[in-house]
Amino acid sequence: MKRKVVIKIFFFFIFICALIFWYKCSSNMDEKTDKLLDNNIYFTGTLIYMKASNNHTYGIVRVKIDSSNVKSYYKQSDSFIFPYRIENDIAEVYTYVPILSGLVYNKTKVIVDSNNRLLEYITNTDTIKGDLFVYDIPWETDRKFVEKNTIFNK
Repeated sequence: MKRKVVIKIFFFFIFICALIFWYKCSSNMDEKTDKLLDNNIYFTGTLIYMKASNNHTYGIVRVKIDSSNVKSYYKQSDSFIFPYRIENDIAEVYTYVPILSGLVYNKTKVIVDSNNRLLEYITNTDTIKGDLFVYDIPWETDRKFVEKNTIFNK
């Protein structure tokens, strides 16, 4: 009887150690990818398109840029999806799309402030705030969705 208790305690201890190890490794990766957003990118514009995937409304928000501190910006990796891409006067934001929020094309203002991880939608009646994040463990379906629906060439 004592032996069974000791074995259970041993395996429980191993399980807890594995959880701690996994948490530390994943939080280090989160910190590294999160630092990529500290790049002083700020732009505002008008919502011209949005499309959500079937995976928890992850999708694309397309913005006609009115004001930006950069002309183009793009980071690509096989291990993450960067939350936005800018080329000339168009930006795409890869994030969760607020599809039932009353956003109207050509009337909703969009603000992206990378350093503050802020994505904001402003309508005549409401302000919706979201978070920018580097999607560091992307589902293959999300990656394919972005590749299929982006207007930018690779």
